[in-house]
Amino acid sequence: MISYGATIAQSYATPHPPHSEINEGDAVGNNATVTGTLLVDAFNLTGFDESDGSTTSSTIATRQVDIQLLTVNGGSPSATPELHPGDVVTFRLSYDLVTGDYEAFRLLAYLPLPLLDLAGVTWSQGSGVGQWTLGPGNTNPDAVDSVSTGPGNSVIFDFGNYVNSTVNGSRVELQFSLRVGDQPFADQRSLDVLAQSDQQTTIAKNHLVSSDVAVIVSVAEPVLDIRHGVVSTSHGTVSGTTGTWNAPGSAGVPFQGSVTDLAAVDGNVTGIDAGDTLRLATAIENRGGGGAFDVRTTVTLPAGLSFVGNSLGAANLRIYRGDGSLLVAGIDYSVSGNEISFLDAGAIPTLAAGRAGTAADASGANLVVITYDVVVSGSIDAARTLQSSAALTHYASVEGGTDFAPADIVEIAGQQVAAPEVGKNFAGGSLDNGDSSAAHTTGSDLVVGESMLYDIVVTLPEGNTQSLRLDDLIPPGLRLDTGFNGGLGYELITTTAGSAALAANFNGTVTPGALAGTTGTLGNDGVGARLTFTATGAAADNLVGNNSFVIRVRLVASNVSGNQANRALQNNAQITFSDPDSDTPNGAAPVDRNVALTGGTPTVTLREPTLQIAQTLVTDPGLGFDDGDAVEFTITISNGNGGNDFDAFDISLLDTLPTELNNLTLAGVAYQGAASNNGGADFEIVGGQLRTAAGANIDIGKGGSIVLRITGVVNASAAAESAFTNLATVQWTSLDGSTAGSADPAGERTGVDGAQHRRAQRLPEQRTAGVRRRPGAADLPRRRPAGHGGALAHIGRAGAGRRGRGDPLPGAGAGARRQQSRLPHRGHAAQRPRLHHARCARQRGAGRPHLAERAEQ
Repeated sequence: MISYGATIAQSYATPHPPHSEINEGDAVGNNATVTGTLLVDAFNLTGFDESDGSTTSSTIATRQVDIQLLTVNGGSPSATPELHPGDVVTFRLSYDLVTGDYEAFRLLAYLPLPLLDLAGVTWSQGSGVGQWTLGPGNTNPDAVDSVSTGPGNSVIFDFGNYVNSTVNGSRVELQFSLRVGDQPFADQRSLDVLAQSDQQTTIAKNHLVSSDVAVIVSVAEPVLDIRHGVVSTSHGTVSGTTGTWNAPGSAGVPFQGSVTDLAAVDGNVTGIDAGDTLRLATAIENRGGGGAFDVRTTVTLPAGLSFVGNSLGAANLRIYRGDGSLLVAGIDYSVSGNEISFLDAGAIPTLAAGRAGTAADASGANLVVITYDVVVSGSIDAARTLQSSAALTHYASVEGGTDFAPADIVEIAGQQVAAPEVGKNFAGGSLDNGDSSAAHTTGSDLVVGESMLYDIVVTLPEGNTQSLRLDDLIPPGLRLDTGFNGGLGYELITTTAGSAALAANFNGTVTPGALAGTTGTLGNDGVGARLTFTATGAAADNLVGNNSFVIRVRLVASNVSGNQANRALQNNAQITFSDPDSDTPNGAAPVDRNVALTGGTPTVTLREPTLQIAQTLVTDPGLGFDDGDAVEFTITISNGNGGNDFDAFDISLLDTLPTELNNLTLAGVAYQGAASNNGGADFEIVGGQLRTAAGANIDIGKGGSIVLRITGVVNASAAAESAFTNLATVQWTSLDGSTAGSADPAGERTGVDGAQHRRAQRLPEQRTAGVRRRPGAADLPRRRPAGHGGALAHIGRAGAGRRGRGDPLPGAGAGARRQQSRLPHRGHAAQRPRLHHARCARQRGAGRPHLAERAEQ
């Protein structure tokens, strides 16, 4: 082994333009050859030589480019640097050359956009922004050929070619300074500055490239958001806010405690009307790590709202930080028209940084709350849908910087004007006996033909209500009294003296127009009434209780078949008006709105007087009646005394008496309880008929009765019949008049109307043992006659034990059984006893003819 040392020369032996000096990355080779003579043996040569060679190659070492953030605003950066817009940053770019020689040597730095934008930079040597200089560690004797901005937002330091006579290499060190830009960038986003070196080898001209990165951990940017809403009102309901807000018109801090969340102001209001005062709020919060400069915001009000004092600046304008700190006009902000600008006094941003978790975020110091009062127009339309807005129109990361809100950030708030309402009750707002027309009914009970007064209460929002129409939705069974109030059909009431349904006298304008039927002829059964108003509005006096008026109507229980006892009738109503914007905020396309009744519907219950009629035989039939025997019987008309019984009026009785009786006489009329003929005529027998006398005015009140006693003599025609009957009918009316059997007053129910129910009533059959039964009567129930049972008698044959006419029948009871029937209050009742006749021998001693009662139902 032969060892030796060699020194690498400065250059290659052969020329390699632009120069032959050895550079980093160049290859250096060394060749070795050994040659020997071949021997035949230890003493003899062959005459031939043998040789072998070897080659080695070495590469000149290369180094790595390095870049570092050297200073921020002239000071050393932290270990985890965060930049702010406007910061002046200096980077150090360096490379340690191995040989000191290079070809096409360049150092580059790629800067991130948009914060370190090199557009427009004219590089010059120096220590200012947009300048470069050699660093204190630079030992490279070569000068920089050029400094320029290259592709990819890069700065290129071009050193060209250089031959260095030293053998120890050198250090290239550069510094350049830039200002962090104010273009919008993501808060807390990291970024990298990339450095690169580039040079060529001497012979092969290969590019040698290295790179390095300087990491910027974060960039602090402002991040603003805005909310706008209604936070309090003098009338109506605010929803969507949080916390406690003071009323419009109040001074001082508008909120209680602190505001740390924009949602606190995000309210809307409903139920407002003319003249109401609202407090609107705009809140702007900075959730970024950098302060916000040049913040500007605007407020836009819809038609129908205006600033108190006619301008934003005069509208009780207050601006506080969320922590309750007051901002001062002229120092912290200024107002021009409907725009507020924040002034960033002392170059300190008014909207301070406040990332989540910071002290500013916790206290609300990173948030401003702007409040101002507005008033609703005195002529606002009912149900108008309003919408105000606030816009964040400008903010920047540095004073005078680029706008972070090139498109305005707009927030809206809704203000809904109230709609009219309608309610309904009995007259005066509550039920009393004076609401109905008949004195004999109470509460909500009505008989057919009776009327009830209703108050329809219409409540208007203050302002104008357009195209108002009121519908009284009258159900079948009731009808509008078109003659009410002098034929007008309704009564307009605007004072508490007129109706206790009003809390105060109406303060506004209401002009009724036409009244018409909704589904037919007005005044017919079940036909609703529509009242159209030509003008309606309530004065904007901010008094809640005086916005209502009453339309009073009188409805009558109709004389129709559907109206039967205990039927309940509910009287409903609705209003219709023109919604000016179809619920589209700040719209202009009207649509009709129906408003249903608020509260319950007043209900009346139909009642009917019902009468009972019964006939009773007074004369004891014994074993029967003979021709010429006297007969006496009674007809009792009675009214019940229960909870569902009511007075019956104008009684009309008709009884065509049997022709089998002669000498018919009305022997007596007895009025009991609440029954009365009112001092006039009552009943008479004319032409064989028992009837009500002309001009009679007979009433039977609840619990009353009338007993008529009739006498007669059995005539010979009875012997030709097996039976003869007596049918008595009675009619009555629902209301008290003076004419029996006819509608007096008009509209009441009588027994002769078209919907009456007629029924004939007969007493159950009664027999005496041994009396011959009529064929087909075997399946009728058997009963013994009572002492005064039955109406008339069956003429029959006595059995073996014939009794005299005055003798009681075996097993006779103490009183007759009567069957009673209640009829609908179209008042009609009848009872018909049937008399049966059986032929027998003429001689009295051998079973003379007699009358025994047999009545069947």
